[in-house]
Amino acid sequence: MNNPNAYEIGCRLMEGGAKLSEAALAFEAAVQEDPKHTEAWLKLGQVQIQNEKELHGITALENCLLIDPKNLTALMSLAISYVNEGYDNAAFKTFENWIEAKYPEVVAKARNENPDDTHTPRPSS
Repeated sequence: MNNPNAYEIGCRLMEGGAKLSEAALAFEAAVQEDPKHTEAWLKLGQVQIQNEKELHGITALENCLLIDPKNLTALMSLAISYVNEGYDNAAFKTFENWIEAKYPEVVAKARNENPDDTHTPRPSS
């Protein structure tokens, strides 16, 4: 806590093969110091997921996307985590958001070519 280099410390810990829980603590300190630190939220989510704390990882990734809704890495990681946890509808929506962020011209073209096509929720499996 109160270390302005917490994010960098977390990155070094991850790269150096330290315990994931130690890296998570560093990233938690970084987001407490700066709640708008997108990359710290992303790394916290990734390290929590790698450490098999999927729900904590999901929360961190969701916080990352509150700051940067088009963060492709966070969108893909979150969609995969939703799949792993059985949140099928959330996974589909997040994958759609990823596609729209990654390929906006394709989505716009599809919408223009199919104006009567309405989005309907998919059933959960």
